[in-house]
Amino acid sequence: MSIRFFQAASVAGWLMASGLTVQAEPPVPPAETQVPAPRSQEPPSSRGVEAPPNGAKPLTTCPGLHGHVDKLVAPIALIIDGPLPGPKPERAPTESEIKCVENLSEAGKKDIEDGRLVQGTAKFMAAVHVALPLASTTYRRLAAALDKTSHPDPAVAAYRKAWAALEIEHERSGTKVIEGVIVFALADIRDSIIRLGGQAPIPTSELGRIVIANTTRKLQEQYFDRANPVPPAK
Repeated sequence: MSIRFFQAASVAGWLMASGLTVQAEPPVPPAETQVPAPRSQEPPSSRGVEAPPNGAKPLTTCPGLHGHVDKLVAPIALIIDGPLPGPKPERAPTESEIKCVENLSEAGKKDIEDGRLVQGTAKFMAAVHVALPLASTTYRRLAAALDKTSHPDPAVAAYRKAWAALEIEHERSGTKVIEGVIVFALADIRDSIIRLGGQAPIPTSELGRIVIANTTRKLQEQYFDRANPVPPAK
């Protein structure tokens, strides 16, 4: 499953929270604004720098991509201490932030596959900090990478974070425009946790309680006509 699919789902969740109508194709993040300097003074590296919205500082580098990592810290501790979206919607991630999340996630996935568990997990956590509106997507990708490489305990912790982020996104949205999509995502997370030997999450929302109370098959029968099922993260 590509990162762009999960990014689209997370950005759609943010749009729900902002009270906007979600269309079949999610709108692109705010367009880049270029402020060119005089041709004689403008260095090549400054051209095309994105002007972030709401006074946010421009993201000129991707934090965490090449930073030092304390190898004594357990990956599960990094995940448990990771942030979750707040009760109020965040601004939409910028193009540079989305690209940074993509780069960090791909680098983290490769680290985990190559046995550098702490470094890989740290890159995913840096991605969460870069774009909190994409937290559920990033945690789910991290969980899938850990799951695939047979690290059940940190994988369960990451799946739980993804579940919590999705419940928060749904609760603060105040709409059921893409409820079916979230139902299938929550059901897949629940099933993955149980498959790895963990206990099903304790729901904090009505939608979460519906998912916990029903089998995935029953949820598919009920919500199939409302949204296409979300396949497991890979």
